[in-house]
Amino acid sequence: MMPPTLNLWLWLVPYVVLLLVMVYAMMEFTASLLVKRPPNHRLPVPAVELRARILALEAKASPDDQVTGSGNALEFRWQESTVSDERFVKAKQSSAYRIHVLLDEGRHELWICESSSSYVYFVGLYHWLPRVSAFAGYSAGPPGMTPNIQQIMTATLTAGWTFRPVILPFQTTERGAQFLHRLTPTPLRRRSSTLLWGILYPFSYCLAFIWLFAFGGAEMHSLHNFLVLLLISAIWWGIWGFIAWGVCGFRPFWRRNRGR
Repeated sequence: MMPPTLNLWLWLVPYVVLLLVMVYAMMEFTASLLVKRPPNHRLPVPAVELRARILALEAKASPDDQVTGSGNALEFRWQESTVSDERFVKAKQSSAYRIHVLLDEGRHELWICESSSSYVYFVGLYHWLPRVSAFAGYSAGPPGMTPNIQQIMTATLTAGWTFRPVILPFQTTERGAQFLHRLTPTPLRRRSSTLLWGILYPFSYCLAFIWLFAFGGAEMHSLHNFLVLLLISAIWWGIWGFIAWGVCGFRPFWRRNRGR
């Protein structure tokens, strides 16, 4: 007979994995609501030309940018640091901001993400009292609509490409794009990634729900617990729906555009 502890882990680990997949798919699908598409009449230019336009924009807007990357992957980086080296104080504050760009020529999509990292440390006397402190942080996600990002988005749409914000910098690298391409089912590889995340999000949620109900033990099979799970699901999808509506700018989706 299987030990109870092992039985718990065999049930819990797949459930947690399904929840993590569901949360990530939710984030990706929510980010896909920020996608901007070009007018239908615009023919996409080659990736080399769009890359040259973006480099020219960044060189004009921020001449001191550090640009790295090759091929269709680019990274723009700004870095600031402040150092204090006094008699009784040793301190440093450093921050770096990056914009990651990948040109997906197969779908004519520009994938973009921003990330930032910072760290601070202080060793010395503060108000004549000894003190030691340190802090480090990292964040990544879709870029904010700063003037630089707006210019990149305008250049992308003018070139006939789709402007697609993504969550992780790994997605905007050649290796990351190839890895995600291999994971994507063959029928969806030439389609928009919005469709992939739109399928994976509810599918992983329903699969986690079924797993919890099927293997969570006899106490999960009661009508009361089933109704509680349905209520939790309704609350979850209601909150996410409101957030997604806010990401779309609270569009009045119940109104139809006249004249079309």
